[in-house]
Amino acid sequence: MKKISALKVEYDDLAEPEQFLHCLAEVKNARNRLESLQFKLQFSDQLEEVKPSFMAVTDCLKVIRTSQRFKQVILAILTFGNIMNAGSRNQKSLGFDITFLTKLTGTKDTENKRTLMNVLVETLESKSPDVLNFPEDFELLDQAARVTEESLDEQLRDIVEKCKRLGNDLKSFKPVGPTDRFQEAMEPFHKQVKDQIDILQSLQKQMKDSFKEVSEYLTFNPAKYHMEDLLADLKTFRDKFQEAKVQNEEMRRAQERIAKAKEEKERREREKAARQQRQLGGPVKGGGGLGDDGGASANEDEGLVDNLLEALKSGKAFQTPGRTRAKRTPRQGAERRAHLARATSRGDLSGGGVLDAVVKELAFDDTPEQSKVAVGDN
Repeated sequence: MKKISALKVEYDDLAEPEQFLHCLAEVKNARNRLESLQFKLQFSDQLEEVKPSFMAVTDCLKVIRTSQRFKQVILAILTFGNIMNAGSRNQKSLGFDITFLTKLTGTKDTENKRTLMNVLVETLESKSPDVLNFPEDFELLDQAARVTEESLDEQLRDIVEKCKRLGNDLKSFKPVGPTDRFQEAMEPFHKQVKDQIDILQSLQKQMKDSFKEVSEYLTFNPAKYHMEDLLADLKTFRDKFQEAKVQNEEMRRAQERIAKAKEEKERREREKAARQQRQLGGPVKGGGGLGDDGGASANEDEGLVDNLLEALKSGKAFQTPGRTRAKRTPRQGAERRAHLARATSRGDLSGGGVLDAVVKELAFDDTPEQSKVAVGDN
């Protein structure tokens, strides 16, 4: 630019870009003016990044102290810790290290299937279901966990320094010519930046005060456990908490499927047993068959042999409706008793031999085949 500015005689022979650089070289503090113009172009984007970050962090820090649902979660974790430490010097503790929030998933049961986080979620679900919705209180946690206190302070310092340099340039402004409108264009912007700096500094103070209050509320050293560490651990805990909710629901559905499968298996076994009992001609135990009335079957089967003998003795079992029976002279008493004695000696008293003999003795129908079918039917 210095070499181009020295070419005053040859100005008309220069190309348009070189003429622009020639004019720019004659502007005093041209570098500062260019930086101010760049600051003006980028300020809105920078403000949209810094201001919401301050507000998000402050909001999350406030929720930590005011959310009743989050408080119940902390109390439940403290209770778990006291139960697990029963008998040790840490039993009946009044608090715990807040960094323990991220370690709940590291404590597992003997089967290595469930973690302490799963048990926490399950307990809260049964005792205080609304507490499970505590993540809803931390709407801006994702945004707050992405920034650090140092980065926010640095961005605010950068805005303040650029605004200060712009103010100095405006104070020392000397127009290069009648068309120099730098001061006219930048003074309103400078005032706007100063107003926004006041707001940002106020938000910064609120954020730092809130973090100090949270450190006292949770009893940790803010010099060792920084704001970004707290927010990162809180986000990790929230995410793991929500994952545990999903895991518990999946395990619950799996248990329901197993229970239904077991119930279906038992039902099929009962049906199979009932079919086998019916095929064997015996009573169906337990009444497990489809369409069977277990109680009625048991009552009907009781005394079946007695009812059959009664029907055989009375002759009702062999009567055919609409058919006239032929009369037959019964055997004499002595002959009948001798016949029964021979049948008893050949068969078991408790078996079917006696029953067959009784059937033959009491059957007065002329057609033996009809008597056989009647017995089979009963």
